[in-house]
Amino acid sequence: MQKYSKKNEFERLKEYFGKFEVRAGKKMNNDEAEVESSELGGQKTISAFGRYWDKQVQMDNVVRRNREGAKRLSAVIDPPAASSHASSLLALPNGDVLLAFFSGEGEGGDGVGIAVSKLKHGETKWSEAKFVSKMKGRSNQNPVLFRNNAKNDENDSNHVRIVHASEVSFQGQGTSDMRSLYSTDGGETWSKPEIVDHQNGAFPKNSVIRALNGDLLLPMYYTPSGFFDHATQYSMLQKSSDLGKSWKPLVEFPGTRGNLVQPTVVRLNNNDLLSFFRSRTADFIWASRSTDDGKTWSDPKPTKFPNNNAGIQMIKLRNTKQDILVLVFNNCNEGRYPLSIALSEDGGKSFKQIRDLEPDVDFDHESENREKSNFGGSDGEYSYPSIQEDAKHDGLIHVAYTFRRETIKYSAFMLDWLKEESEEAKTSGKVTEIDDTFNDAEYMDSLAYKRNDWEFDRNSDNDKNPANPYILH
Repeated sequence: MQKYSKKNEFERLKEYFGKFEVRAGKKMNNDEAEVESSELGGQKTISAFGRYWDKQVQMDNVVRRNREGAKRLSAVIDPPAASSHASSLLALPNGDVLLAFFSGEGEGGDGVGIAVSKLKHGETKWSEAKFVSKMKGRSNQNPVLFRNNAKNDENDSNHVRIVHASEVSFQGQGTSDMRSLYSTDGGETWSKPEIVDHQNGAFPKNSVIRALNGDLLLPMYYTPSGFFDHATQYSMLQKSSDLGKSWKPLVEFPGTRGNLVQPTVVRLNNNDLLSFFRSRTADFIWASRSTDDGKTWSDPKPTKFPNNNAGIQMIKLRNTKQDILVLVFNNCNEGRYPLSIALSEDGGKSFKQIRDLEPDVDFDHESENREKSNFGGSDGEYSYPSIQEDAKHDGLIHVAYTFRRETIKYSAFMLDWLKEESEEAKTSGKVTEIDDTFNDAEYMDSLAYKRNDWEFDRNSDNDKNPANPYILH
C-alpha cells in the first residue's frame, strides 16, 4: 500500500473531504472565521435540503419540531468557527445533556479546538458553544465525553471528563497524542488539558464503558503514519483505574491492523461485550465479541451492514430484559449519506427497523450521474454520529452528527419513532432490514480492497435520483 508523507496530509484531507462541503452565502472575515451561511431576518441559517436550496433552517441552537405533529425534535448548532465535525454526547443523571465537537478552519489546521455546549433539563435551547481546549500550533479533534463519577455515586452529574486527540497543525494524524480535561460542575467550567497518551497517532472516537470492577474502558484507534497509511492503523482498548486521570493499554483488538478502526463497544445483559468497527476498505461494519470483560476478543467478522470508511456508534438501552441495541451509521459504501439508525431487539442478531436521519439526496442539483469518487462532486456530509439514551426517560434517544462539515445537528425522539412503518420511515439506504447480522455476509473480495458498491446491487437505484423528496422531520 502506498504511503503518504506527513507534509502533504493536510492538503490531501482538504481534497478528500472537499466533495462534502455544501455551502451558501459569503464568508465573514473575522479573527474567528464564521460559518458560511445565508442570513434570514438577521439570523444565521443553513440549507435544510440538498435539492431545495430555498429551504433555510435557523442555526440558533433552539430545539424545535420541524413541522406540526412531528415526533422528532431537532436543533442546528451555531458553531464557533467555519468547519465543525466529530460530535460527542453525554446524558447526565440530572437530565442535562452535554455536546462536544471540534471546530476551526478545517481538520488538521491551526488552532482547531474542542467546543462544548449544554442542553439543560427542561430547556429547549442549547447553550452557546464555547471552546474549552484550543491552542495555536495544534489541531484538537475527536472529543469523547464521559462521566468520571465514583462507582457507587450513580447520581453524580458534576464530574465529567473529555479525552481528545491533538495533532501538530498541518503535520498529520501521525503526530497526534491524546489529552484530557475535566469539569467538576457538570461542564460549566473546565480544567486545562493534559497529555494522557503520548503514543503517536492516538485517537479516541466512541463512548467509554464501565468494566465490571468499576474501571473505565476506552475504545481507541491509532494512526501512527497518518490518515492515509491504513496499513499501520489498529484498534485498542485502554483502561483507567483512577476515573480517567490516566490510561494504559488493556488489549489490542485482534485482526484490526490495516483495516478496522474506531470501535464502538456495548455491554450485553449477560455481560459479554460486543464491538462494531469502521472499515478502512469501505466494505462492511465488522464485529467482535469478548466474554471476559474486554481482556480477549474474537477475531472480527463482517456484518451485513455496509460501511463507507466513516464513523459509527452504537448503544444498548438500559432497563430492558432483552438486549435492545441502537446503531447509527452511513447506510452506504461511498459518500457520507444517507445517515441511518437501526434497531435490534435481540442483542444485534437482527435489525428489523432501519430508517434515515438524513436521506440519500443528490446534492448536484438533480444531476442523474453525479460524481461519486472520493475526489469529485459535492455530495454533502452527514456523518460521525454520537448517540445516548436520556438518563431520566427510558427510550428517549439523543443523536448528534456532522452536518455538511459546517456544523452539528442534534435530534431527539422516542424509541417508537424508530418503529414507525409509514412510507416516510423507509430508508433510502443500502439495507432496509437485516435478519441475520453476523452470518453469511456477502462481501465482494474485500480483502482485495474491492468495495461492495451499489453497482453490484441490481435492486438498488442509488445511481439514480430517489423518486420521493426528503421531508425534514
